Amino acid sequence: MKNYYLHFFKDKTTNFNYANLMDFFHDQDGFEIVYPEGRAVIQYTHPTTGYTCLYEITQKSIIGNISDLDPAYLDANFHLEIPLLTPSYIVKKYLDFVKVICNQFRLFVYSEFFQDVMDYSFDTIDHSFKIAKGTFEKKIPDMMSVYHKIMPERLNQILRYEEEAPQLLSYYAGQDIIVPKYVFLEENHKKIILAIELTDGSAIVIPPNTNYILYSSNGLKLIDAVEFIKQHPRLFAEVPGFIKGTKVSVLKHTKKLHKLLKKVKDKQSKDSFNQVELKYLMD
Repeated sequence: MKNYYLHFFKDKTTNFNYANLMDFFHDQDGFEIVYPEGRAVIQYTHPTTGYTCLYEITQKSIIGNISDLDPAYLDANFHLEIPLLTPSYIVKKYLDFVKVICNQFRLFVYSEFFQDVMDYSFDTIDHSFKIAKGTFEKKIPDMMSVYHKIMPERLNQILRYEEEAPQLLSYYAGQDIIVPKYVFLEENHKKIILAIELTDGSAIVIPPNTNYILYSSNGLKLIDAVEFIKQHPRLFAEVPGFIKGTKVSVLKHTKKLHKLLKKVKDKQSKDSFNQVELKYLMD
């Protein structure tokens, strides 16, 4: 099993309007709906990270042990599939939306990890997802070798920055300030390093936990971001009202910033690192 399944149930005394459910999904951003072979498949794609999950409406129940469940509830033939290697930060986004669905359509939930159908509970669903994820990881050691485990708090912060960076793009619109994406570098075939790219002449946002600046000016060099900021604190300011630890270079000091960056010796060759895609980072 590579996906976690969460099934939706209704009280058998109430009617469930599928047309209203489909209208609901049509009104949401990020959802794509197709109708293969008498099913409705509703795919959600997270707008900044690209992670996906699927909702599906089927013609009949796909639950094998449905006769063992409380007869006071009926399967709505509607379920959610979440890939088991999805990071916790994104899973929480999915499950928060499940709560909205349950509240709006008076639905209940069931997973094979539950004893029975139950009211929505984030903690219970999230705990069962983590159990399923851990079991799945142990079954696929070869596949897991391409992934990189990092602390959940660190990955959460990375994904939150990726998600909220468009707000900074709007905030700094019209100013010569780069809002970079992280560049993920693998060091010594194990440790993940966070870098950003900066070209000559621009001010820049420094995301939380940035380790290196890939500075491009008459060639590319790798600069220790932590050390540089520590040595030149007046060149940077905290980004107001944003993720703690996010800094921005002060616009009026942009020329000085680049003058100093050009003087810094290359810390280490970028060729000594391998670049890694976000989808291969796991908590």
